Amino acid sequence: MPKEIRPTPAQLRAARGLLGWSQADLAEASGVSLRTVKVLEAAPDLDPVPGRAGTVAALVDALHAEHVGFIAGTGRIGVERRLPTGAVKAASPAPRQEAPGRPASVRRRQEG
Repeated sequence: MPKEIRPTPAQLRAARGLLGWSQADLAEASGVSLRTVKVLEAAPDLDPVPGRAGTVAALVDALHAEHVGFIAGTGRIGVERRLPTGAVKAASPAPRQEAPGRPASVRRRQEG
């Protein structure tokens, strides 16, 4: 049986922020009432979200479906957004850019 995830209210707000979601968006995606989302997010920030296990699981599942996860460990908490597989392409070095305002004659001397 997987371990129950109990994010903090601050983590719920941060997760919504990563997605650009309002409380109403999270309520709709999770099937939890807007009033419940507001109450849970208003709880003390560093305590785990209060509420029924099924309610919290619905919120977490809705966020996981959008590739948002929660980080927790000794002395740290956070939120991460995982990109879908294949969304990250190999990075190539950016072309070198000249410093702004540098005269063209100086650029030509350096290149020549």
